[in-house]
Amino acid sequence: MPRPKQYTTKKAKIQAERAKAARYYEKHRSVILERKRVRDRAQAMEAKKQRLVEESKEIEERKERAKTRRTQIEQNRQKVLKEAKRAVSSSSALWEMRNIENRFNEEIKAKPSVLLDEIAATVFRWYSTRPRPSTSPFTPYYNLFEDILESIERTSDKLVVESGGNDVADKWKHADNLRRKVSRICECLDSMHSAVVEEELIQRHNQKLLLHQDPLFRDALDR
Repeated sequence: MPRPKQYTTKKAKIQAERAKAARYYEKHRSVILERKRVRDRAQAMEAKKQRLVEESKEIEERKERAKTRRTQIEQNRQKVLKEAKRAVSSSSALWEMRNIENRFNEEIKAKPSVLLDEIAATVFRWYSTRPRPSTSPFTPYYNLFEDILESIERTSDKLVVESGGNDVADKWKHADNLRRKVSRICECLDSMHSAVVEEELIQRHNQKLLLHQDPLFRDALDR
């Protein structure tokens, strides 16, 4: 059995080990390089997977923020709609309403036999000259038309049918017809007011949506 090779110095032993490692590397070079490529590829795939997970998490967070913003916009829209439909208590609006009410009462007292066409023309002429709800809300004015109906009832004993007839029943019948017709006018005006308010609020809401669709605005919110 051969004896193991003896090295005379420590330096010679190190040189021999290095030569042995070099011969091993040259012999298995392709295998070593392939293992290195496989290892690098696996690390790259793991890094890509981690990056995709982070991007997916960021996308979910953006979706959640967008959902929260949409919910907030809808809540604000409902709040504005509720406030717009609420009766206005400002002194200037009430003062204007009272002046118009007094003017209508004076016209009714001055012309006890006023016809429905005259009432309708006066009411619609007044309504058509009113500003937008954003500057002068209409809601409290519905009470004004109720006061007009009460004034008609108070002067019902002076209202007579055009064809004649002084019977009390005829007077009350004519007054009741006028009251029902003017009541329908008031309902029509109230519907017109609601439509105007709704249209303006929808326009405001659409402007907000267009603003939120702007890429620069979205980027600013995301930051």
